[in-house]
Amino acid sequence: MISVTQTTGKAPHPSTREGTSLVALIGIAVVLASVGIPLLILEYVPLQDYGEWIFQSHIFNRLIAGEPSDTFSIRTYPVPYALSQLALSALLIKFSPFATSKLFLAAYLALAGWAIWLVVRRNALSPKAVIYLAVAAVVGSCFWSGYMGYQLGLVIFCIYLGLTKDQRTHLGILVLFSVLLFFSHGLVFASFCVAAGAYSLACKKHRVFALAMVPTGLLTAVYLSSNKFVPVTNALELNGVVQFLMYKAYTITKLGAYQNLVVGQADDSTIASVIPTVGLAANVIFALLALAAVVLVLRRAIARPLQDGEPLAILLLFVGFLIMPTNAAGIANPGERLLYPMLILLAPALFARTPLSRRLANGMIASLAIGLCLTLLSVVSLPQKHEVARSGASAGAATPSGSGDRVLYGHKATLFDYKIRETQRAWYKNEIPSQGLDFGTALIAQERGPGAAAPPQE
Repeated sequence: MISVTQTTGKAPHPSTREGTSLVALIGIAVVLASVGIPLLILEYVPLQDYGEWIFQSHIFNRLIAGEPSDTFSIRTYPVPYALSQLALSALLIKFSPFATSKLFLAAYLALAGWAIWLVVRRNALSPKAVIYLAVAAVVGSCFWSGYMGYQLGLVIFCIYLGLTKDQRTHLGILVLFSVLLFFSHGLVFASFCVAAGAYSLACKKHRVFALAMVPTGLLTAVYLSSNKFVPVTNALELNGVVQFLMYKAYTITKLGAYQNLVVGQADDSTIASVIPTVGLAANVIFALLALAAVVLVLRRAIARPLQDGEPLAILLLFVGFLIMPTNAAGIANPGERLLYPMLILLAPALFARTPLSRRLANGMIASLAIGLCLTLLSVVSLPQKHEVARSGASAGAATPSGSGDRVLYGHKATLFDYKIRETQRAWYKNEIPSQGLDFGTALIAQERGPGAAAPPQE
């Protein structure tokens, strides 16, 4: 049975607060370094879609440099995915694509560490919140899928939550973060609007919020009227309510820390068959506890509606997740993108000095720790998976999993290996790569020429 902790009303001693911050800072460094170092020592950072975004960033640089192209052009209207792509493009001016993949990751993890520390310190959270926030905001499922624009948006969202309550509803702050998040990812921007709107409503500053949203409202209107949304290729099709509910249930379990990095036919089960089973159990436990936390937060908020912004924002984001289709505006599983901001907003209730439930919070941390350790094992075993994939390919072995398509929590680490290698070649020759775009949601548009090349099988 989950118990709800009662408030004692005693403030922590300043020295205790400083000691807690130091422990949290050390925890942040350890957790993020344990993820970053195994990735940074590889030839390049093998996050699923990451190679495609580096590929497009190099094309952007060549077009800006004046190289003519009948195939590609730069979009002339505001695009919500621009921030990460511009950062990658800036690095590519001096550094090769392989080096850029590492430098951007290192900078991202450093910024994320600072953002987590802000949230923990501002809200006086327990150091245990570090693992929770690391997975919710920094190295969750979308990170391993290489959705770097979205991940950068989550980090900026954390920085916003690291501000004081008065700052969160200040006109200038709202304008700044709304613009930054618009140019990071559309669904993080939408989540910010929900959270900032809830805070403003609680503080009776809804007019300030409405005024602050005018610039990004105009940007959104221009984007929606100018962009021709391309349907998701190989979109998931569900038949009936039961399949839809199962899909939503699986998406919630993806919030857990365990993720399975796949190389061709090789996934974690080729290393040890028990890894996916334990990882599944850890993710399911975390999902159930996260749902319990949402219920407890909302139940507690009934007694004091609109007194705090978080419960209303959590409710709206969760409802948004439930009603979102499998594909929208060229984005696969858009509902998933609303769950991570929801998790971040849950952190104060779970890890504050008077938490919602210590047992619940401890259970979530335990399941996340197990899942994260298994994911790190998945990362360090990538060379072994490459060997298994090469052996299977040379032997002509078939894969029932479809090279990762049917693997639970699977992320195809080498999906765009051919793209980043082509970008590496083109970068050294100062030319536009010969392949086409696989995603048309960012700064580059493909007018004509080579179609999106299908990734080769390992």
